[in-house]
Amino acid sequence: MNKEYVVTNLSEYVNIIQQIANNTKEKGHVLWYRGHSSIDYVLLPSLYREGRKVNVVDDDKDDVYTNIHLSENMRMQHYHSKNYQFINNNNLNSIEWLGLAQHHQLKTRLLDWSTSAMHALVFAVEKQIKRKNITDNTPCVWVLEPQVLNKRVVQTFIKGENIDAIIKTFQDTYNIHEQNSIKDFFDKFRKDLSNDGSYKYIYLESDDSHDLQLNYIYNLAFFDELLTYAKNNPLSVFMRTPVNPLYLLLAKYYIEGCHLPSEEQTPLAIIHPQQCERMRAQQGVFTIFPYPDAKRGKDAIDAMKLEHLNNCKDILHKIIIEDPYCMAKELKILGISDSWLYPEAPIVNSEIESKFPL
Repeated sequence: MNKEYVVTNLSEYVNIIQQIANNTKEKGHVLWYRGHSSIDYVLLPSLYREGRKVNVVDDDKDDVYTNIHLSENMRMQHYHSKNYQFINNNNLNSIEWLGLAQHHQLKTRLLDWSTSAMHALVFAVEKQIKRKNITDNTPCVWVLEPQVLNKRVVQTFIKGENIDAIIKTFQDTYNIHEQNSIKDFFDKFRKDLSNDGSYKYIYLESDDSHDLQLNYIYNLAFFDELLTYAKNNPLSVFMRTPVNPLYLLLAKYYIEGCHLPSEEQTPLAIIHPQQCERMRAQQGVFTIFPYPDAKRGKDAIDAMKLEHLNNCKDILHKIIIEDPYCMAKELKILGISDSWLYPEAPIVNSEIESKFPL
């Protein structure tokens, strides 16, 4: 079950965060935070909310292409077209564009988190700070142990049946000579997994506190570049270039959407290139949800709610803000305002005008 805590003020909130940090599943690991203005909001990305159903677009394909694939694809085509000129570095891959779109209110498979407990708290009581659009909803902050989540994802991925399913998606796009190289590449990976040395693909074995905080935290944009290079240079990647097979497996599943035999579809916790000031200001990170499997029927999306997944229940903590007005008042005393989250000129200008009205 998700662990719940109730706090009234900032001091209690900080104490609970410290308590959660002291009792994490893995000592020395990081925590991620997400603020909700209502305790009733679910942990699903915006593309999957509002009762979305999963429908098959093409029945003839083994890797089923659904309305979710199509919806994301069409949104990103239009976002890319209309915002290309505003991005300083236009040489972005698909996942980098997805992250930008998420931070500018486009519906995606990404769910926002922050590495900052304070930023998440401000998101939770943002309406009370502004004193606008206030409802009777009780806010909360979710706390996630991302490294434990990803460790469990990896444990699922290295099961034989899952590796078989993803390797097939690699082999189907190459000629016979290249397919043999791919088979040899992943056969070596399987052999390593059966030996004591399997950890070399998974985590840093150092006990250094900094190394512990790096383990199991992945940059999917880096994987996207690696996957593209593998498509264009298969013999180089699968025969000569030192490449971590796990990265290719994760990229195939979370970027391209191939299906796994495993029963539970679990998101992956990822860091992301911070291409804009808003992402940097909010210390933004994400969980990326896999494409829902249409074969699972009408409950495909509902079964993906983070708080309901067996892999997540014991590593999710819910901090309920019992008195959001008190919390908002304390935050304002500390000088926290809209521009703390949204450092764009219109927001900053609005704050100036509100402080110095004519």
